[in-house]
This record gives sequence, C-alpha cells and structure tokens, in this order.
Amino acid sequence: MNTIFSLGIIISAMLILSMLQLIPGVFAIFYHYALGKTSRKKANKFGLFFIVGIISFALLVFILTYCLACLLSKQSTFLNELCIYWVLIGIFTAVGLSFFFFYYRKGSGTKLFISRNISNCYQASSKKVKTSSDAFLLGFISGMPELPFSLPLFFIISACLINLIDNLLIHIIVILLTTISVSVSSFITLGYYNADYNLANIGRFRTKNKSFFKTIISLIYFLIVLLIIVFRIIHA
Repeated sequence: MNTIFSLGIIISAMLILSMLQLIPGVFAIFYHYALGKTSRKKANKFGLFFIVGIISFALLVFILTYCLACLLSKQSTFLNELCIYWVLIGIFTAVGLSFFFFYYRKGSGTKLFISRNISNCYQASSKKVKTSSDAFLLGFISGMPELPFSLPLFFIISACLINLIDNLLIHIIVILLTTISVSVSSFITLGYYNADYNLANIGRFRTKNKSFFKTIISLIYFLIVLLIIVFRIIHA
C-alpha cells in the first residue's frame, strides 16, 4: 500500500512540475531575444545555463522542504500525521481550484497569474542577458512566483520519501528526477527553437493547449487529494 501511494504521489507531482507554464514562458522570451542578438550556438549555450539555473532553484527548494519534512517526521505521532494529511488535503484542494480558475488570466491568450510588473521585469531581464551567469540567474528566479503551486508538491514528495521509503539511493534518484522534471518544458521549448519554430509558433501552441494544461494539471492536484484520502486517511 505504501509503495502504491508513494509512486502515485511522486509521479503525479513530477507530472505537474513538468507541465507548469511560467518557466517555459520566460525561457521562450529569453531565448527569442538571445537568438536575435547572438548566434544559435551561443543562444543554446545561454539556454543550457538558464536550464541549470532552473534545476538549481528546484534543488534548493527540494532540500529545504526535505529538511522540513525530516523535522516534522521526528516529532510526529499518529494523530499529528492525520492532522498533517488533512492540512495537505486542504492545501491541494485549494491549489487545484486556484490553478483551474486563476492560473491563466481571462482572455484568449496565455497570460498567467503573475502581475504586470513581474512580467515586465522578466521581459526586461531577458533582453539584458549578455553572459552565461546572467542566463543562469534568470533561470534561477524564473520559477519563484510559481512557488504557491510547486512548493506543496516538493513537500509531499519529501514526506513520502522520509516516512515511507527507507532507502537513501532511492531518495537521491527521486530528488534528481524531480528537480530535472521542472526543466522538461524548457528543454522541449529549446528543441522547438532548434527545429526552426519561433516565438509566435510556440505562443500559438501554448494558446491552443491552454485548456488542456489547465484541466489536466487541476485534475492531477485532485488525484493527489484522492490518494491521500484513500491511502492515508481511510487506510489509517
């Protein structure tokens, strides 16, 4: 039962992390400007440093949530665990509903929930990238506004690893796979650019699939809620 629960949670969380749209959106704009002022080879180099920045930030967040889960597990009792699971049910339900109704702004485009100031800041920073370290830093901060949607995922994966899987090697593998999953959409976007797609093509693809992403990701949040109820509340 624990194995099924852990696999369900980890795979579901990784799927959501790989499909969130803010990071690939920032990457698409950044790469568009990089390609406009440098060679494709140098733009690809900047793109890889951007992706390393994404992975570094995800790894930092994962380590922090892992430490928090460790701390909570050392002080846990049966009743405390049930309380934590009920809190997680409330959080994931709220996040799933928020994602469906508020992640995308109303309208036909793919504008996200972030404020105009943050959007303008990302666009201005994308234009100013001149070195690999600039690209890395932009990648590092690109996922920060999305933490309300990603942080609970990192935490619940950490909790599964610490409480249900007693194997350090599996912990390391899951941490690496999870942090890499955050960058999957950016790798795909980089592939599109190298296949001679442009920003307009990518924008049309994102617009066309907006409803799909919104619905699927929201349903996966609710699937996590269902897994917690079935395996950790009813089973307990």
